[in-house]
Amino acid sequence: MKEKAKKNIVEVISILFIILFVYAAASKWMAFDKFQAQLSQSPIIGPFTRWIVWIVPLAELFLSILLIVPKWQVMGLYGSFSLMTAFSTYIIAITQFSEYIPCSCGGILEHMSWNIHLLFNLCFVILASIAILIRPAQNHFTLLE
Repeated sequence: MKEKAKKNIVEVISILFIILFVYAAASKWMAFDKFQAQLSQSPIIGPFTRWIVWIVPLAELFLSILLIVPKWQVMGLYGSFSLMTAFSTYIIAITQFSEYIPCSCGGILEHMSWNIHLLFNLCFVILASIAILIRPAQNHFTLLE
């Protein structure tokens, strides 16, 4: 595959993540009380709600910024891969080991079934993997240039 095509694929994937993360963070903050209440009901992460309600949306926005800046993009892709893997792991854990399953996702995502939501997340894990694998090797993890 030509370098220009690879770069374009990575850019499209990065834009998809930016849209997803900005939308998700905005949805969480626009319905902050609901987001916080639902997180506090989670049997897995409920005790950490006080921190997670801020960390997750801030992480989503931070990753969006990394994805926008070319020299930080690969770090943003690794972070996106990690965050979506964590979200997917949470869905698997909550559906397998809990009788009560609160949805703390915002916006349109909260209308998905847990199986569809897991599939959605796994698609983004795959997209991040593709972008990481095909992105040209220069500038990996360099913040200062």
